[in-house]
Amino acid sequence: MFGLNVLFRLIPLLLLVCVFLAFVIVKKTRKFAYIILAIAVGFMGICASNDVYENETKIGKYSGYMTAKVSSEITTEWDSDKGKYAISFFVEDVYAGDTKLKLDGYVTLSSEDETDFFAGDIIRIYGDLNAYEHKAFDSFHAYDVARKEGYRIYASTVEKLKDGKLRPLERVPYKIRQNFYSRLDDDTAGICSALILGDKRGIDEGLYTNIAASGLAHVLAVSGLHISLLSSALYLILKKCKVNAKVSLIAVLLLTLMYCFFCGFTASSLRALIMTAVLNFASAFGKKGDALSSMSLAAAIILLVRPTALFEAGFLMSFSAVLGIVCYYKSFHKVGVKIIEKTSPKRHIGTWLSRSVSLSLSTNLGTYPFVAFFFEKIPVLFLLSNVIVLPYLMFIYAILLINTVFSLIVGWSGNLILFKYLLYPFRLYVTAIGTLSFATIPVTISVVGIILFLFLLLLMSRFIFLRRGEKLFVAIIACTFSLVITAVVSLANASNADADIYAQATMTAVNLLNSP
Repeated sequence: MFGLNVLFRLIPLLLLVCVFLAFVIVKKTRKFAYIILAIAVGFMGICASNDVYENETKIGKYSGYMTAKVSSEITTEWDSDKGKYAISFFVEDVYAGDTKLKLDGYVTLSSEDETDFFAGDIIRIYGDLNAYEHKAFDSFHAYDVARKEGYRIYASTVEKLKDGKLRPLERVPYKIRQNFYSRLDDDTAGICSALILGDKRGIDEGLYTNIAASGLAHVLAVSGLHISLLSSALYLILKKCKVNAKVSLIAVLLLTLMYCFFCGFTASSLRALIMTAVLNFASAFGKKGDALSSMSLAAAIILLVRPTALFEAGFLMSFSAVLGIVCYYKSFHKVGVKIIEKTSPKRHIGTWLSRSVSLSLSTNLGTYPFVAFFFEKIPVLFLLSNVIVLPYLMFIYAILLINTVFSLIVGWSGNLILFKYLLYPFRLYVTAIGTLSFATIPVTISVVGIILFLFLLLLMSRFIFLRRGEKLFVAIIACTFSLVITAVVSLANASNADADIYAQATMTAVNLLNSP
């Protein structure tokens, strides 16, 4: 619908209104009418977000002098298009001539020289500015909307106009990254920055490909593992200090909220924060926590604030991972315990192994369709990585977090050099996995396929109270319906392709006839 006349949006909106009224009229479906209303609100929210974003990027192109404030650290990376190194950084408060832009930008300058400006400084740029383009089902567009970023600036020259300062809370993540990159090599610093802040921009593309092939890419996004470990550590400290349980709850909530701010309020960190807060509140007030309800609440809050998050890869993969855990972890673990009781002499080790395998299987079961959609390949050695390497990596995360806080307080970061050696086994492992041809297998899936997969994931779970035969019948109907939809879409795409070929052939013929 995006890019079309606004009147076209009335078609699905009117359809939703009709379905809503039908649900209200029929007594048996009346209690589910809110679902249709929620879909309508979501549809209007996504359209409105895109309209606002487009309105704020009215300047599509500009060439000349610009002024801006540097809002990130300066990084050097290889520009494959130009075959040389380029300096890149983010800017805010951008002026294109005399016009102030409402959105931030990303600057690229082809140079290997050291810069004389830093985060917070005011600079003058000469070059070309281009607004980002929206594409259907493009997760990067949704991420740009979330970060209020709308422009790519290709600079010919950049000069500092005057010194400046970052805002107080912006200085913390900048200082953390500065400590990492000043004490460690680029690859180790990039991994440390991703572990602590969820910032993967500093990781070499080849290294990240190897990490993804090993099935450990999820560790580089601040999520439930990180938030739960942090909140547990804070609770333990406050308990040792004999702080009241309810006071501890508020303190932990505020500190984890601040941590999410330093991580840029990514979808995965917000989901983990809200779910952890809900379950901790339930525990503090003697109530029973429910993971599916807290996950749904987290999704509702994030989508109300940022509707376009529905198309972010981070949002989709974070929530699908938790959905897989909620739906299938207990079932997998139950089977694992039965096997252990029959085969394992040391049951405590077997139980731990069953938990690790069940958690890994259920997580990947939920995320695989989105991994296939966004990356067109899926890792097959994730069990080995999550059972053996993940505990070690989370141990490093805990030590790194303590060292990071220590270096911020005392102002000395020399102890960070230790992580060059602690992370070496991890880098060695992912590099070895990346060299294996069978570490990943190519898989593609359509949007219809994703919807079908998620429907079947829920249908076969313990939350749907149907007999096995009834579930199988519904699954067959859903698969048949999806095949029909896929066939219709394929035929429509083929017809459009034929029409394009016919149009090109016609234009070629006309040009030939008009030529001398």
